[in-house]
Amino acid sequence: MTNYKNRTVGVVGMGRTGLSVARYLANQGARVLAYDRKPFEEFGESDRAEWLALENVERRTGHEKENALDGVDLLVLSPGVPPEIPPVARQREKGIPVWSEIELASQALREPILAIGGTNGKSTTTTLLGNLLKAAGWNPFVGGNLGTPLIEAVGEDYDQYVVEVSSFQMEATDMFRPHVAVLLNITPDHLDRYPSIHEYARAKAAMFRRMLPDDIAIVNGDDPQVARVLPNGPQIWKWSFKEPVALGAWADAEGLHFSTPAAVFMLRREEIALKGRHNEENVMAAVLAALTAGATPANIRIVLEHARPLPHRVEFVREVRGVSYFDDSKGTNIGAVATALQGFTQPVVLIAGGVDKGGDYHEIDAVVREHARAVIVIGEAADRIADAWGELVTVRKAKTMDEAVRKAAAAARPGDVVLLSPACSSFDMFRNYHERGLAFQAAVQAIEP
Repeated sequence: MTNYKNRTVGVVGMGRTGLSVARYLANQGARVLAYDRKPFEEFGESDRAEWLALENVERRTGHEKENALDGVDLLVLSPGVPPEIPPVARQREKGIPVWSEIELASQALREPILAIGGTNGKSTTTTLLGNLLKAAGWNPFVGGNLGTPLIEAVGEDYDQYVVEVSSFQMEATDMFRPHVAVLLNITPDHLDRYPSIHEYARAKAAMFRRMLPDDIAIVNGDDPQVARVLPNGPQIWKWSFKEPVALGAWADAEGLHFSTPAAVFMLRREEIALKGRHNEENVMAAVLAALTAGATPANIRIVLEHARPLPHRVEFVREVRGVSYFDDSKGTNIGAVATALQGFTQPVVLIAGGVDKGGDYHEIDAVVREHARAVIVIGEAADRIADAWGELVTVRKAKTMDEAVRKAAAAARPGDVVLLSPACSSFDMFRNYHERGLAFQAAVQAIEP
C-alpha cells in the first residue's frame, strides 16, 4: 500500500467522491488540498459541515486559477473532472502524477476487482453481477461510477469488488489491474471531450493495460470498436449474437448458451426476467463474469428469474389508452437510443434532446426510420436533432417535459410506445438524468385515462 503520510495530495472535485477521497487521505496522514471551481458557499449545508469537520484539509474553491494546486505531490481527480483544466494541466506539465479515485482505491485493495466498462449497460451489468456473486455466497462491494465510490470500500470486509468504470476514470490510471474486466460496447459518446471515437475507445480499453495471463477480459465479440482495442495480456472470453464461440457465450433462437471451463449450459429466454436484446447482452456479460468467481447455473437461474431493470433504463411507467410509456432517461448517447428503439416491436414515439454531446445523429437514421412513428425534441439539441431526422419522421418541438409528453401522447396510437430516450445529457433543463426521468414519469402520471 502506498504511504501518504506527510505527503501533500490535491483532490480535485469536492462532491461525494472528493469528500470520500479527502477523508481517506487525511486518515492516512496526508496533507490534503481540496479544490473545486464552485464557491464553498454554494455547497449544501450538510456537505459544508462534512468538509469543515475534516482535519488536515485545506479547501480552495471559486475562480479557476492556474496555480490553485501548486505544492502538491499527487493529484486525485473526481469522476468527470477534465484533466485539461488549467490547475490540473499545470501540475501534469510539472510531472506531478494524476490519478483517478479508482486508481487510488485499487492500490489499497488486495481482493479481486471485477471492472465493468462500456458505453451502455454498465450499471445494469454491474448491479446484476453483484447480485449473482451474492447468490454464489460472496460478499461483494458493488459501486464505482454506479454510485458508491470505490475508496469507501477500503478497510471494509469485502471479498470481491464489482466496479463500474468510466472512460474518464480510466484515463487517470497507472497500476489499476482488475482480475476480470468486462467491455460491453463502444458507441459514440462524450465526443465533446474526446477528439474521435478512437480516442474514446482507447480510454475505455485502459482497463486492460495491466492485466496478466491469469486475468480474464470479457468482451462483446460483435462490436467492431471493441475488436480494435482487444488486449494481448489476459485470457479473452467473448459473447456474440452472430455465431457460437469456443469460450464465452452466444445467443440463438433457443436462448443464451454458455461455454466456460466452469460450466456449459443454456438459459431459455423465459427464465430471464430482463427482456430485450440489450439486456441479453448485459446478462451474458454478467453471467460470464460470475462464472469466473464460481457461480453455478442453479443460483444464476434464481437471480435472473427475479432481476428487474434499474430506474430510468427502459423502465415501464404506465399504460394509458392503449399506449405504453417507458422511461430511458439514462439513454444519454445515440447508441443507447438505437438499442432502446430496437427493443420494441411496436411503433415508438420518441422524446429526445438535451445538451448535445457531439455525436452524429445520422448514425442511427435507419433505426429511427424503422422504429419511430414520430419524434418530440426538447432542450438545446432540439434543432440539431430535428435537422437530422426531420426528413425521416414527423418531428415536433416542445419547450418543457410536460409539453413533450402531451405532444407524444397526441401523436401515439393504441398499441404504440412513448419512449423518453434523450441521446443527450440533461444539464440544460435538469440537474441530472434522474431528475429528468422523474419529470417524465410525473407528466405521464398526469395524463387523463
